[in-house]
Amino acid sequence: MTEILFQTDEFLVRRVGCGQSEACFVTFASFADLCSLNQPGFGESFFRRHGIDAIHVIVAVNRWYAHDGFESALEAIRAAVVSYKRVITYGSSMGGYAAIRFAETIGAQVALAISPQYSVTSASAPFETRWRDVTRQTPRLAWLGPHGSTTTQPIVFFDPYDLDVLHWRLIAAHYPRARAAPLPHAGHPAGAYLNETGVLGEILIAAAQGSTVPDAVFRLARKRRRESGQYLFTLARRLGPRHQALKLRLAQEACAAKEDAAYLIYLALLMEKCGDRTGAGKLHEHALLRLPNHPVSLAAAAGFHLRGGDFKRAILYARQNFRIGRSRESAALLAAVLASAGRFGAARIALETTKTSPFDQLLLKEPLLGRHLAARRLTAPCRFESAFAHMDEWAQRRKWLRRFRKLMMTPA
Repeated sequence: MTEILFQTDEFLVRRVGCGQSEACFVTFASFADLCSLNQPGFGESFFRRHGIDAIHVIVAVNRWYAHDGFESALEAIRAAVVSYKRVITYGSSMGGYAAIRFAETIGAQVALAISPQYSVTSASAPFETRWRDVTRQTPRLAWLGPHGSTTTQPIVFFDPYDLDVLHWRLIAAHYPRARAAPLPHAGHPAGAYLNETGVLGEILIAAAQGSTVPDAVFRLARKRRRESGQYLFTLARRLGPRHQALKLRLAQEACAAKEDAAYLIYLALLMEKCGDRTGAGKLHEHALLRLPNHPVSLAAAAGFHLRGGDFKRAILYARQNFRIGRSRESAALLAAVLASAGRFGAARIALETTKTSPFDQLLLKEPLLGRHLAARRLTAPCRFESAFAHMDEWAQRRKWLRRFRKLMMTPA
């Protein structure tokens, strides 16, 4: 049985009932590069397969659930779950934030949260800058203050070597019953690690049955960690440039464990750094097959061909990426590719379709020197070192370790 409980242009609440379940999961969608209301709920296939009732909150825009009318949706969810013996909220990252924040509101006893944020506002979590470009476009987030509960029990799965540990400390401070499930080098989000080690299903079944997750499950996850592409991928990204050979081997092992597009793209960047553009190109093609028509694989391929001077193929992938999302980032990439190819008029048109820098638009209208300056500015994020730093966590960690070293070095 499938039923729409609440719907707006920005989100919908859909109930998927099997009719024989004493427990009901309320899931919240994660941050996604491509959001749509026409997609499955978080974990929907698992709950269907195991005959567990679930209510899925699906979003068409990433707003950390600061949507107009969301309070009414929460009331509808609370009314729908009132007859269940056990109610569990569940989500990852942005969805994990919502699972914790709204658990008490809808009457849930337990919140299963994978790599959640306590908050993404600068007032509550000044260290959180990873999604600042998105969250600053949501003024309503600033109205949402601190939250907490003495009755809800959040079970938080997180990587203690990630910024997520600072969110865990805020959660623990505001939710006295919170339980930590640290997963070293599981990365963000840690759900892929749990899934690839085969323990995620056991955790969900245990929660549905009202029992605690046995410690043996976490020991099993640690024992199987070398089978997880996410674990190997995270280790590779965290090693510094002096360990290039080891980074390459770990990235190769990650791809052997699972041919995920992110793992393939990172290995391609490492191979490009070593001078093997032929091998890197094949990996980008493989990533496009694994994740077709997606901004991640298309932008990576466009940048690769731009760096190689193959403007025809770079424009092809950049245009396809722009058609999918028409975001600020996709417009800037398309403009960079077009300007590098000398097509300044087309580059200016691409920039004018989104909220990009007026200065770059102005430069593209100027004579040759101004246009070439604009092309250099636009192409900078697509150059190899910029693209590599975007995926290589070591480069990112250097920045926030300097800023939050005292917090990070304090035991959780």
